[in-house]
Amino acid sequence: DAFKAGHAFVSWKPTGPRMHMYTKHHIMGDVTEDREVTIEVENLQVGDCIYIITDKSEHEVVAESTSFTYNFVREGERFIRVQAKRLINAREMVPFLDYETWGTILLSNPIYFT
Repeated sequence: DAFKAGHAFVSWKPTGPRMHMYTKHHIMGDVTEDREVTIEVENLQVGDCIYIITDKSEHEVVAESTSFTYNFVREGERFIRVQAKRLINAREMVPFLDYETWGTILLSNPIYFT
């Protein structure tokens, strides 16, 4: 039911990043009138890039520790979502490849605003 309602995120592996994104009354996948959103991501590595994405902008933050908290106040945006990337050896995804690439390690559903 939670996945069907959009109350979910995807992490690239079981030990990968985990996240919570919520307002005072709602969580990711919901539609809200709330203005403030809290984003919490854990199980990061220093140097991971976290992207806060809305219909109006994209804000990049480089992780300085294994956890990350961001408070967002909307100003007319229609949605917000999160994506995280890590510089990884492609061999971790495809055994016969051997080069470094920025791979998506976390992808959230959005919170929608009315």
